[in-house]
Amino acid sequence: MGKVKLTSGQANALKYVLESYYASEIVIKHARFSSDEDKWIGKAESLNELTMDFLIKALYIGYEVEYTPEELVKQYYDAVKEFWKDEKFYDQKEKYWGEIRGIEHTLKFLGIEIEGVNKK
Repeated sequence: MGKVKLTSGQANALKYVLESYYASEIVIKHARFSSDEDKWIGKAESLNELTMDFLIKALYIGYEVEYTPEELVKQYYDAVKEFWKDEKFYDQKEKYWGEIRGIEHTLKFLGIEIEGVNKK
């Protein structure tokens, strides 16, 4: 039995509720929410997508975050942008600027918009 895969939204929601509740309390609340009309709300809303089995495995065995392709592009874009801003890499500034522009142009040509990359 290995770790389950959660979306980044589900992982963030789980981290959020773990700041206020013990794992056992989360399981009890989730059981109540599954059978009643009550649901997780706000920052925890993504937990509504999880089955009880999945939630328990995530809490007690662990989980890995499975990022969407858009999230992976955004992470790479942000990392390249940080290198471009970093004075230690001044001699490679042009290279990083080219990568930044390449990502933006590729997304534009493909008709893809990603928040924080080519969609503000």
